[in-house]
Amino acid sequence: MKKTDALQHFPTWQAPDGSPLSCVEKIKVLNDNFGELREIMQDALEDALLMGCDEEQFRAVMRDLVAEMHNPYGPDSVPDTANGNDARDANVQSDQSDKQD
Repeated sequence: MKKTDALQHFPTWQAPDGSPLSCVEKIKVLNDNFGELREIMQDALEDALLMGCDEEQFRAVMRDLVAEMHNPYGPDSVPDTANGNDARDANVQSDQSDKQD
C-alpha cells in the first residue's frame, strides 16, 4: 500500500453503543486528527528505521503509548470541582446537542 493510499482510508467512527456517528463536523475533526496522527507515526517509524531501531520494538512502544492514554471522560475520571461541574457533564451536554444536529 502506498503512503498516499493509507492516508485516504478512515474508519467509520462509532458511538459507545456501536452506532455510527452522523455529525459531519465531528467526523471531519476525527478524520483530520486521525490523518495527522497517522502521518506523524509513519514519519517516526521511518526515522527510527533509518537510525537502526528495531521495527518490532518501535511498534511495541507505539502500542504501549496508546495503551497508556487516559480517558478524561470515563468513569475513573476526576471530577472538575473548581466550577462545581463534573467533566462528564460537558460530555453529556455535547451528546445532547448531537441529537439536534
